[in-house]
Amino acid sequence: MKVLLAGPGTGKTTNIRGIIDQEYSNAKSVLILSFTNATVNDLNDSFETYDNVRCRTLHSYAMSINPMDNFHILHPIEIKSLEKLSIKIEVDFNTICEQLRCTTFSNMISTCSSFIKNNPVYIQDVIGKIDLLVVDEFQDFNESEQELVFELAKIASETIILGDDDQSIYGFKDADPDVLISLHNDKNVINLEHENNCYRCPDCIVDISSALIKENKNRVDKPWNKIGKDGNLYIDQILDCDEVNIEILQRINAIRKTSEDSILILSPVKNPLISVMEFLTQNDIPIVDFIGNSISIDELQRIWLLRSIYSNHKILNLIFYHINIGLIDRKGFQTIIKEGLDSDINGATVIAKLLELNKIEEPFKSYLSVPPALPDFNESHPEFSNLVELIDEDNLLESISKLTKELTPQAEFEPDKVNIMTIHKSKGLGADHVFLLGAVQGIVPNSKKGLDTIEAQRRLLFVAMTRAKKSLHIISQVNWTGRFVNTVNKDEFKYNWRKKTYQGRMSEFIKK
Repeated sequence: MKVLLAGPGTGKTTNIRGIIDQEYSNAKSVLILSFTNATVNDLNDSFETYDNVRCRTLHSYAMSINPMDNFHILHPIEIKSLEKLSIKIEVDFNTICEQLRCTTFSNMISTCSSFIKNNPVYIQDVIGKIDLLVVDEFQDFNESEQELVFELAKIASETIILGDDDQSIYGFKDADPDVLISLHNDKNVINLEHENNCYRCPDCIVDISSALIKENKNRVDKPWNKIGKDGNLYIDQILDCDEVNIEILQRINAIRKTSEDSILILSPVKNPLISVMEFLTQNDIPIVDFIGNSISIDELQRIWLLRSIYSNHKILNLIFYHINIGLIDRKGFQTIIKEGLDSDINGATVIAKLLELNKIEEPFKSYLSVPPALPDFNESHPEFSNLVELIDEDNLLESISKLTKELTPQAEFEPDKVNIMTIHKSKGLGADHVFLLGAVQGIVPNSKKGLDTIEAQRRLLFVAMTRAKKSLHIISQVNWTGRFVNTVNKDEFKYNWRKKTYQGRMSEFIKK
């Protein structure tokens, strides 16, 4: 196994491409796995002309080799629904999932690892030979994902791990930099040579970012060299939300007068982004919204009802439908599910009892017994037409299982628009001009932020800063509403009785 540990913007992909060109040009199978779709999109662009290279997210690859036949992968809202049900009826969540033949992404990854470990024949038939396995952004994977990587590494003739411990920011899903650091320090692992020059960020941003991240103790102190690149760094305290919006608009207009440079607006939390997004839209600035891309509960209810008719997870989807129209607290509903789990949860009796709750009207009740042809259903129920048009009748079960994903808005970075997102969603991206909002004590760092350590929050800010290719605008807003500060660390704000606002101060992470 080999490891390439390097800072942002230093050309890790270029280094790997050189290795593939020199050592694996005749290899039949090179598999590159990464964490985000954005990173995989970039990798696909980099290896577009390589016939022997496949680039996938770890999750999508795990789905393709998933041994859990006919298991439904739960949407986050579906997970919450079953967790609530688990508490109400006092049955273990995993037991409910097993009987209803559904699973979370995390459990699917773990099951996949165990199956590979215990079924070598399956590996030969389904996975085949891997000449080179490359794993990018390794620091973003949690323990079960790392375990799957190591199982795949046993199959591969060679494995190269890429990452940067300083960019580990997914602690909320149990990812941390420790395993990557251990690999780097392991004498049995080869550390690849790398020039460590930062081609992305101007020197002034390398300076401020380096000063920030070097405060962390749990990290590898590695080179991250300036190359003499010019750029601008702005650090400003601005009075309130309205003035922040006006200032950002003026700066965007100034940028757009002279160039078509890409623009990215970031914040550690959503709230500061909502106001600027509305303001820019009102002023005819084209934006890409990365924070509002979620499927509506009404849309989900239609999907669950449709799946109850046509999928092979009828009971599961009926349960989601009934829970989300408010039946979870009904003792009758709880009794039906609990008794079903004790006997035959997928039997016709459970369906009949659920229909007796009279929350599903005709003709839908009849459809559960005798599903109509899709064209007939579509003609009778035009409110479902946006769903039906996404279903392939020749591949009904698979296409209907993907409806939730298909209907969830997928924002993509657009260089000619202003892209607005939280810092977590910016991994793998870069922009000419980056605006960082919320650089305020109590927001980042937030000493009361659950399991997130101060070091993890430094890494978060480090990631935000290092997205910038030409200029970085760090904005610290002074006045905040009480409604917002209650969602962060209120203790770090001073209440102004006269103005009825909370006053913040610039983040201690920002060194002028």
